[in-house]
Amino acid sequence: PLVDAAAAPELLRIDDLTRYGREGSGMYVRLMIDGRDTGLVAVENSQPGYYNDADAELLAGMADMLALSMANARSFLHLRSLAAAEERIRIARDLHDRLGQWLTYIGLELERINAAQPEPSLELKQLHGDTQGAIAELRDTLVELRAAVGPGRPLSVVLSEVVDRFSKRSDVEVQLSV
Repeated sequence: PLVDAAAAPELLRIDDLTRYGREGSGMYVRLMIDGRDTGLVAVENSQPGYYNDADAELLAGMADMLALSMANARSFLHLRSLAAAEERIRIARDLHDRLGQWLTYIGLELERINAAQPEPSLELKQLHGDTQGAIAELRDTLVELRAAVGPGRPLSVVLSEVVDRFSKRSDVEVQLSV
């Protein structure tokens, strides 16, 4: 009955399911969103001829409301996803503008201090190296914050970039198969 219902232009009511190898009756209706099938509602009872026209009308109305609810939920999820992506981009921009500039300034000052001394201390050299490491970590974090899956960037592209960055930061060889 589900195959027949999927091809039916409107609600399908079957009073006797014996031709499908079982007893009872059923009603089946497609869930349509923007002219596309998104699901199918099936209601069955073990008694043949159980459903009447009022039941069919009620199920058809319920299916319309269910399809509308699904469309609204999908739209909400899409909007929420867009909002999250915009927030990640905003955070990345703020980190770059504030923290990135401060770390770069500190790194440049440490270079200046080291260059001004005849023999820079080991602690200053280590601090300069740590600052450069923090800048590199910040850059990686910013790239990851901006890496979002979308129409122009499929998941395979984003995963490939993540694998490349991971391989560069570690000595672990990674092979991605999509």
